[in-house]
Amino acid sequence: YTNYSIKVKYRLAENLVSGDSYIVEPLSSDKVLSVENSGTVNGSNIIQEEKQGLPSQRFVLSLVEGVYWKITPESVPSRALDVFNISRENGANIVIWDYWGGYGQQWQIAEEEEGVYTFISRNSEKCLDVNMVNNNVIQWECTGAENQKFKLTNTTSSLNVIARKHLRIYPNPAKND
Repeated sequence: YTNYSIKVKYRLAENLVSGDSYIVEPLSSDKVLSVENSGTVNGSNIIQEEKQGLPSQRFVLSLVEGVYWKITPESVPSRALDVFNISRENGANIVIWDYWGGYGQQWQIAEEEEGVYTFISRNSEKCLDVNMVNNNVIQWECTGAENQKFKLTNTTSSLNVIARKHLRIYPNPAKND
């Protein structure tokens, strides 16, 4: 028997850019993660639904400590994905809540294969999981199933990415002294 959560814990997501926005697509469907009904209040539910290009379907990933990330909806940057009631139980619901830095709001993002990731709760060591019956997002013991694996698509403007890496500013007009 292999404890899957321990196995993936060390495959770090090195290709993600802290502060960039991503669309999160479960491998098990052609849908995307979303804040249900574009909710903005504490307790708004996370589900999978048809892609509509809404800010509530794009998530900013920010490295907060070591290998742990906070995941905030673009539509509500003060809130983050949160395991409801800081639960460690299988089936605990995933919602958004004011970010306060709790372990139930921090996720290790492990790269399974190129462009495919698993999200592991710092608090419970359980994986982000899409319930395929009702489209709800929960945490569940890590199994390696496709409903626990996600494709991440960076939606941050490529111009911004280039600018962060290669932008040089010169005085105008430039002088040769």
